[in-house]
Amino acid sequence: MPPFLLREALLSHLQRRGRAVILAEEWHTVDAVLHLDWLLRNAGARNQVIIFWNVNNTFSLERIAWDRLLAAAVITTVSRFMKYQLWERGVNPLVIPNGLTADAFVPPNREAVAALRSRVRNRTLLSKVARWDPDKRWLLCF
Repeated sequence: MPPFLLREALLSHLQRRGRAVILAEEWHTVDAVLHLDWLLRNAGARNQVIIFWNVNNTFSLERIAWDRLLAAAVITTVSRFMKYQLWERGVNPLVIPNGLTADAFVPPNREAVAALRSRVRNRTLLSKVARWDPDKRWLLCF
């Protein structure tokens, strides 16, 4: 994925002095983050891209090369539990609050939607969409 992402979605934008934000999540994306970081450095464009790596569970944390990941990405999580788990590994993550407030359900401003469409016209926009899973216990919130 990293060579394709750089070649097809990022490089021409970055060569025009653009900036990008990348969000990867969970243990299975670590190698991709490290590879993308390396590719961006070799392309001379690393300072134009912010890479966030988010973790929500403890699966395979023992397999991660934390020193390398810390050099490549801003480590984030959405829970205090995971913050403490990462502290035990010498990592101090940025904690992003979890959940949606009531204003998240207000229809988006039409002008803002038009502005976003205008800004990403003819460009690739990759977005993360969470999957609904009863095991996440979201139904307990209602």
